[in-house]
Amino acid sequence: FHHIGEATISTFDIEQIQNILVEQMVQVGIFRSLTMAIVDYNNLAVHVVKTLVRRPEGLVEKSDLTELSYALDDTNIMAETARTGEMQVVEGWDERFDTRIDAPNHDFEDKISYFIPVIHNKKICAVLATASTRQEKDETLRRIETMQPLLNLVAIALEQARLYEESRKYTDNLAAINIALGESENRFRGIFNNAA
Repeated sequence: FHHIGEATISTFDIEQIQNILVEQMVQVGIFRSLTMAIVDYNNLAVHVVKTLVRRPEGLVEKSDLTELSYALDDTNIMAETARTGEMQVVEGWDERFDTRIDAPNHDFEDKISYFIPVIHNKKICAVLATASTRQEKDETLRRIETMQPLLNLVAIALEQARLYEESRKYTDNLAAINIALGESENRFRGIFNNAA
């Protein structure tokens, strides 16, 4: 957790933070699979950004799931977690699941799903989703509780990266405005000098 935390706060790149967190947690065996979704308050949505699954052949990225987005007022469980900031622990199938990913079948009889909010200053930055068997429920809940300080660091890193990106865009916009003003001033001077 310490290593993952250090790695996530060492960058202002949101995508790199997402990759470090998801890859490290699955690679070291904290979870067998992990999905991360970012809360987008500008568009009132939650966007799935990364899903990894550990298989015998290695880590498998589910890139088709990164197309998924939900409005914050959607009934989907990912959106609900992003809205409420409350962890959801679901035994078996739930109507709030996305049927594009999973379908209600016998595979869910032994499955526990966890939807974990990542919060900074009472603002939900992201939602993590994972699953386990019923037999692994207590151990998985213990791991989630143990990693809470790490999630606090991740929330800070995500917020810093968001602020850095906004600052960079503002600086770029300001520079473009200054260039445009300079060009306008030069044209005005040219017109004024020609008229004189």
